[in-house]
Amino acid sequence: MMKMKTFAAAIVAALFPFGLAGYSQGTAHPIPSIAKQNGRYALMVDGAPFLMLGAQPNNSSDWPATLPKVWPAIEYLHANTLEIPIYWEQFEPRQGQFDYSQIDTVLAQARAHNVHLVLLWFGTWKNGSQHYMPEWMKLDPEKYAHVVNRNGERVDSPSPFARRHWTRTYAHSLLSCGT
Repeated sequence: MMKMKTFAAAIVAALFPFGLAGYSQGTAHPIPSIAKQNGRYALMVDGAPFLMLGAQPNNSSDWPATLPKVWPAIEYLHANTLEIPIYWEQFEPRQGQFDYSQIDTVLAQARAHNVHLVLLWFGTWKNGSQHYMPEWMKLDPEKYAHVVNRNGERVDSPSPFARRHWTRTYAHSLLSCGT
């Protein structure tokens, strides 16, 4: 029993510096959270209450082209947060091939302008239409079923009842991109 305690103590001592490094990295910029104090809630960012003053570009337009106009508008509005769309069709243009370039661009520019980000994920549909789904899914309605109207016609909206295909595809996409 004494040998086991000594062994455990040696392991703890050997790993202690690594634990401190991980702890210091985690506490330098803790993940934002919701805190409750005195019956009130607050969004905590970097350990302090954060009042989000958010702005959003036109989320149904091609925002990468308009991004240079966004930063002056954020500054003019005295906003501290940009809510910006990320479209599945741009992120995974071909099944299993992911393009991080737009996310990388907006992250770098937000950091340069000292602005927080809220990424709005436009995946399978928005406002009932499949506009932001990847083309490879839109072109295969047999596999990725569409809503069928009362006349038996497919409409421009993916069906939530094709759960088996959607769940497998969406999960595969998330796992493949390292999420």
